[in-house]
Amino acid sequence: MKKKALLWVLLAIVVIVSGYFLWKGSSTKSDDSIMIGVILPLTGPVAEPGQNALRGIQTATDIFNADVNNSKKIKLIIEDSKSEPKTGVSSINKLIFTDNIKIVIGDIMSSVFLACAPIAEKNKIVTISPGASAPEVKNAGDYIFRNYLSDDFDGKVMANYLVSKERIKNVGIISV
Repeated sequence: MKKKALLWVLLAIVVIVSGYFLWKGSSTKSDDSIMIGVILPLTGPVAEPGQNALRGIQTATDIFNADVNNSKKIKLIIEDSKSEPKTGVSSINKLIFTDNIKIVIGDIMSSVFLACAPIAEKNKIVTISPGASAPEVKNAGDYIFRNYLSDDFDGKVMANYLVSKERIKNVGIISV
């Protein structure tokens, strides 16, 4: 008898949890908003540029939402990657599978962005980085974009400038 009662309790929990997630998902869809996920390093060693990027995204969102001609408004769901690939992967999974997001902005860190890219690509989530500069980003997939210079291009331009304009022949590079 105790096993039967336990099964009924488990069934009730499954129904309640499933109902909650169905209700939560439907409330997002019934709202006439454009939901955009944002993954940025808001804490940790790269918090300052992450916070700056977030302010820029929020400013653009405010400008878009203030336009009375827009029938839809943008809502941001913001996740902190802490500049850690593992945390970024958890964030993109939450945005895709819990929040039902179809568009993601971020991360600015190449390592985090490239860790998230295969998940976004597999699920056909349009993802754009405002700061990932690793050359590998260009091959990350059809749904993966950036609006930032690649290290390949940036390095070549800087080297050409130093050699041709500044007549510098030797350069030392310190990197993380």
